[in-house]
Amino acid sequence: MRIVLGTMALGFFVATATVGGQQPQFNPGTTCGRQSKGLPDFYYETVVRQIRPPEWPRSLIRISLGGERKLVLMTDGEKYELWTDTPDVPQGSIGEFLANLNESCRLPADPGKAVALIPLKWETKELSRSKFEQLHLGFTRAVSAFASKAQRRYASLIKTKMGTIHLDSSYFQIVYDNDHEHIELGAWLDNADKTMDPVVKWSRDLNSVGRESFHRPFGRE
Repeated sequence: MRIVLGTMALGFFVATATVGGQQPQFNPGTTCGRQSKGLPDFYYETVVRQIRPPEWPRSLIRISLGGERKLVLMTDGEKYELWTDTPDVPQGSIGEFLANLNESCRLPADPGKAVALIPLKWETKELSRSKFEQLHLGFTRAVSAFASKAQRRYASLIKTKMGTIHLDSSYFQIVYDNDHEHIELGAWLDNADKTMDPVVKWSRDLNSVGRESFHRPFGRE
């Protein structure tokens, strides 16, 4: 479902696609327990962004799809793998786990140190080189189409000054990194749009590969 509103009345962006620098570290402050106003959104988002498979630093190419529960394509040039994580937290979600740390005054100021406290179970499945190359090519083509779509939308946005709020829609968040190019982008699954966004299509294709590899559902396919 989409709701179209004038952008002049909005003080935020609801979807972003960024290419470039790494996200900064944040300090949520020293107040905690009963004095805390709750866990800042940026802190949670930074923690989730830094959840990565153990082989991440030694890989040549990494493509991560998802938030708390990820599907990650990685290769070191020899092995081609698909990874996924399962948060093993008693609270049920990483957000609730971090909130519990905050309430008990055990939440680190550095989100990177908070990531180390989260109990995660990682699983990996080997992919063929041809399958990995197919998914990589599909992703780069989706990025190209995504950028072209943004340019085509430019004139209409400037003319109408209208933005969009997405309700009851799936959001696909992807991070790509090869130590040369770093890409972060996101796209909404809009059931009202008859032409599926290329990033959404690629994400759903990867979810299908995840379902076949790990024998359980991933995302909305």
